[in-house]
Amino acid sequence: MSAVPSAPTRRGFLATSAAGLLPVNSYLSPSTNTRLHRSNDMPLARIDLIKGKPSDYRRTIGNVVYKAMVENLKAPENDRFQVINEHDADNFVYDPTFFGIERSADVVFVQLTLAEGRTLEQKRAFYKQVVDELNQRLKLRREDVFISLVGTGRDDWSFGNGESSLVQP
Repeated sequence: MSAVPSAPTRRGFLATSAAGLLPVNSYLSPSTNTRLHRSNDMPLARIDLIKGKPSDYRRTIGNVVYKAMVENLKAPENDRFQVINEHDADNFVYDPTFFGIERSADVVFVQLTLAEGRTLEQKRAFYKQVVDELNQRLKLRREDVFISLVGTGRDDWSFGNGESSLVQP
């Protein structure tokens, strides 16, 4: 009988399989039984704006946010989970001059919920890329892009099956 090393919660090995011990950031593909990389950086994006913009406009916002997540926050490609909501103007409350920033009715809220661990430089690059690309592609004023990042623990995520997806049971 061979002993299997115990698994640390944040680093080390996740589980045993026919392929041997799998690092925490790996999993076996169910279809191919090959090891795939699992990133620590699994964001959920919520994008909110006032009703009235065409679907291409909303889709472009989602595309810009996703691209910046992959390039700056190192979210894995194909890890795209976004909710884009439109609201009646009466149900979309914002201060038009908070922090000395003049906002218009075109204001967009972008909120990412993601596992903690990003550097200040990564966050700043994300903010800048989103604002710059939305301005370039949609002529959305920089003042009208409100971004909030909400950090969570690794045990705060379940991607399905009622299981804690980023930590060992």
